[in-house]
Amino acid sequence: SFVVISCGDGQDIQNEDIEYVVKFSGTDLQDINVKKGEKLLKPIDPVKADHIFGGWYLDSTFNNEVQFPLEVTNNMIIYAKFNDYKEAFKYSRNKTIGDQITGYEYDYTIDAVVSYSGLSLKGNTTGNSKYSKNNKVQFYDVHTNSGVLFIDGSKYQIKSGTTLQKLSINEKNEITKFLSEEVGEDYKFDSSCFAKPLFEYSDDKLKSIESTSIPNEYKLNTSFNVSTAISILGNYLNHPIVEKIIGELPETSVNTGVYVKFNNGELKTYRYEMQINVTNLTLELTYNLEFKNIGIEPSIIVKEFNDISFTDTTINSTKQKIDNLITRYKNEEKSSYNFTFNTGLDYGLTFGEINATFKGSSTRKISNDNIYFYNDIEIDSDYKNNDLYENNDIKDIHIKKTKLLSEEVYIIEKKILKDETYLQKDYINNENDNYYLMDAICTLTDISFIQELSSNSNEKIYIIGLKNDSIIKLLSWINQNMELDPLKNSETPVKIFGDFNDSTLRNTSVDFEIIETNGQLKAISININGYIETKLVESNKFDLLKEAEFKIELQIDVTNDYVNYEPFEEVNDAK
Repeated sequence: SFVVISCGDGQDIQNEDIEYVVKFSGTDLQDINVKKGEKLLKPIDPVKADHIFGGWYLDSTFNNEVQFPLEVTNNMIIYAKFNDYKEAFKYSRNKTIGDQITGYEYDYTIDAVVSYSGLSLKGNTTGNSKYSKNNKVQFYDVHTNSGVLFIDGSKYQIKSGTTLQKLSINEKNEITKFLSEEVGEDYKFDSSCFAKPLFEYSDDKLKSIESTSIPNEYKLNTSFNVSTAISILGNYLNHPIVEKIIGELPETSVNTGVYVKFNNGELKTYRYEMQINVTNLTLELTYNLEFKNIGIEPSIIVKEFNDISFTDTTINSTKQKIDNLITRYKNEEKSSYNFTFNTGLDYGLTFGEINATFKGSSTRKISNDNIYFYNDIEIDSDYKNNDLYENNDIKDIHIKKTKLLSEEVYIIEKKILKDETYLQKDYINNENDNYYLMDAICTLTDISFIQELSSNSNEKIYIIGLKNDSIIKLLSWINQNMELDPLKNSETPVKIFGDFNDSTLRNTSVDFEIIETNGQLKAISININGYIETKLVESNKFDLLKEAEFKIELQIDVTNDYVNYEPFEEVNDAK
């Protein structure tokens, strides 16, 4: 026995003089004597070549982990567990975000610097995520972007039950995008970030792990490929030229690295690095993540978003206000507005962007249920002769389209030397002539949210989130109603957005506002960007289906130009 409890003279030794011996198996640590009634504090972590210490255990099979400080009641052996680097990562990941962990929190940042053709562009993201297994809101993430390289504003993710809501807020605290989707019960981290190898990858995707020259840092070699990283980066970039260059680079042009650090058997930090160095462009991006409060369920306080309609009932109620506003405007005896309407298709740097611009004014008068209109339209496009539809006589044009008092409809082609007039025979009344471009707004019925803001006592701003179905309807409406060739000179029918594949619409960004002043319509603004596969049939460049980036920019500003307008009696008066 290591402990003597009696002496030859028959007197017992006091308890405080009893000592037990603790041995440390698997290490070169010296034995420790612990007095009865005292506790053993956690010893220093032992070291083993090419391994990471995985904790102290009461048994040699490593099933019962020691809880320090340890009360020692007899002589004992505690066992040091060592893991090779790959086992250490799996072990630490499980102790940090595994199924048995009820809560944690982490901070993360993304820093990017791009040098392009002599310009230096920067982007920064700062974010925080919380997971609480038993809270009403189990997952809450918020991050803020800044710098010209990233899209400014904040993004929120809020998960309750199996419903995940995603919101994007601009610098004016206006919602620019809202998405609600169903996710699994185990959703507890931002799966779209650069930390996919940490959060999502199964053990079989971890190829190897090795130490670096930095103390306690290890490099992960995973199946997280370069194309995946570039795709994720594309969601952050706010520079189409840089995005196109990076998206078309071969994987050999991009260097990446994934690194982790451990602390007390848990993951402490994670870092992802990307470097690109090609002609005219260099990029350095670093994603850093640091865990805290592992095993502790954090308190989650969700930001309140005032005056926002999310449910079908509240959306329909607010949308009725907007419908009434537009209906009142369309029912006014006289009305007018100026407009600018831009569209674009971009198949990539090698092809360039295809633009079309419509700008001008629209004026009308309602009399005896008849709508008289006077629309002044300038059309400037890259679809014209020798650009896209060679020898089809599509031209840039300035026209005025009007309904006379006699109800005849004329197109007046504005020319430098002499205007020309064209009577529209067998004219069929249509909303786009009566309310030029206004009818497009009425097609946008599939809505994800509406935010109602009051900038002052007299003005309201409605910010509207559009679902993809609405965007498809708008693209179709533009193809059908916006005439690049109003005089029908071309034998080739031209659709601005071509023959597109509905199911390929992706990565859309929408900014849609309607402004009301003193109960009257003041302005409408729409800006939409996204990607879709399309082709321009019979064009001389783009007749094969291929993904293109598209844009829609519409600005309508209500004016009082209608004051002196009366339907013209003669077409010469309209000139």
